[in-house]
Amino acid sequence: MGIPYHEIRQWPAVEISLYQAYYRLEPFGDQRADLRMANQMQLLANLHGNKVGIEDCMFKFEKTEPESLNTDALKKKFSQASRVKK
Repeated sequence: MGIPYHEIRQWPAVEISLYQAYYRLEPFGDQRADLRMANQMQLLANLHGNKVGIEDCMFKFEKTEPESLNTDALKKKFSQASRVKK
């Protein structure tokens, strides 16, 4: 919310409960922003003919091992993507 903790501590309990009720109706925060961004990414991908689900567009923060770099496959994908359809 962008409000310092020391200010929130001074709020009356009624105001805090109103924010809690509002959050149940309209969630806010980083997780919700990530979901909205994934929704926009899915829309753009689907508009360009790539049928993907929202799960495919969600940010994934798990630690994974880097894949070995296959430069030939990378060059092939780049050349296919950069071709202009006429």
